[in-house]
Amino acid sequence: MLAPNTPYRRHGSLVAAITVPEGTVIAPGQKFVKVWRLRNSGTVAWTGRYLRRLGAPSDLGIPSSPVEVRIPDTIPGELLYTSVPLKAHMLPGTAQVHWKTVGEDGFEHFPDRDRQNP
Repeated sequence: MLAPNTPYRRHGSLVAAITVPEGTVIAPGQKFVKVWRLRNSGTVAWTGRYLRRLGAPSDLGIPSSPVEVRIPDTIPGELLYTSVPLKAHMLPGTAQVHWKTVGEDGFEHFPDRDRQNP
């Protein structure tokens, strides 16, 4: 429960990309794991959150991965690690995979567009 007059915010912050820095060269077909360190920088606990992949889970020239990956439940101010298993496409080239944080309500959460508690 929030203290009186505490804003309801589900904010999160990227602290660091732990593995596979931007621009890393990965061999075609190679499996790898991307790990991020995040902080619950909001005022409420995260429960039932996950990362949702934007776009197709596998397509010509992009790595394959799960569509969604669970984020551990986290209290405000707490740091956590979250990871996603990926496999590079068999064709050489440059690729990016984009993810959004999604709450247990199924809505994407952004620091500048946070939904209020219904």
